[in-house]
Amino acid sequence: MMKLRLPGWLFLGVTMALPAAQAAADRTLRVVMLGSQSETLDYGRAQTYYPWVVSGNVCDVLVADRHGRPDYQLSRAITPNQDATRWTVSLRSGVRFSDGSPLTADDALASLRFLAASPGFAGFFSDVDMQASRVVNAEALELVLTRPRADLVTTVLTAASMVWKQGRGDATIPVCSGPYQVASFNAQNGALLSRNPYAWQPAAWFDRIEIRPLADATARVNALLSGAADYAFDIPVSSARSVDGRQGWQIIRSGVANASGYYFAMNTRVKPFDDVEVRQALKTLVNRQQLLAVVLGGYGYLGNDVFGQGLSGFDSQLLSAGPMLPRRRRCCAKKGSRS
Repeated sequence: MMKLRLPGWLFLGVTMALPAAQAAADRTLRVVMLGSQSETLDYGRAQTYYPWVVSGNVCDVLVADRHGRPDYQLSRAITPNQDATRWTVSLRSGVRFSDGSPLTADDALASLRFLAASPGFAGFFSDVDMQASRVVNAEALELVLTRPRADLVTTVLTAASMVWKQGRGDATIPVCSGPYQVASFNAQNGALLSRNPYAWQPAAWFDRIEIRPLADATARVNALLSGAADYAFDIPVSSARSVDGRQGWQIIRSGVANASGYYFAMNTRVKPFDDVEVRQALKTLVNRQQLLAVVLGGYGYLGNDVFGQGLSGFDSQLLSAGPMLPRRRRCCAKKGSRS
């Protein structure tokens, strides 16, 4: 069946709940989130957010995106040659992995090669010649491109530049330079993170973080309500409604930039959806505000017709100018469809 994707009818942001009173005695944060009993920490083959959340607390990146601008972390500078076909990445001095060994350009280049070969991130590196790219010295590497890319930093490296020791993003227990280290991990019980004694950034507030995978959304909510967890990642709208406003609890909405898109799929091989005008008419006739209120309980955003709301560079003028109901109804009537 052919499907026409009509982007962004409605968006529902990732919803999380957090008790206001933290157990500060041992400063341990207990997290439950979507995950399975077959999880690994292989960053490049993640099937859920779980490996990314663990790695995000354990590892650093060369450069991150902060409100649409590059935030240099393990790198102190990333500079192009005259035609932007070769980029030099200069690393921060004195950074160590959680086992005490120094982080070098060999580790950084090996990590980028791991990402470029992984199913999840290979697409970002389609213009990077990883074989020709090389280590310049212990604190610098050169990335060679197959064509000029002025946006290498903002489009490629802010999306995929995590660094592991020896580039082992698929290690059972990854070794990185972030604020925490993996103290233990198994697929059934999840990961226990402890402070990294060699962390180069200011110390994190929590002493430990327990991240437990739970595939069932109801189980995640029950763990939260029973006191078995402090923080639940990705809970259903119905559960959010039952918790929202309750004393001692807080619903955190990730915002439209991190929302998930809902769309209608139409079989374009059958009438009336084989006609582009009918598809356009339906797109306008749908009462999106009512869907937002009834289906998502208000926990969402009007998506209009283009993904990307809330992201840097999004053209707000692309948003729908409003429904043209009379015109669209006439179109549907003309095509033999009545509403």
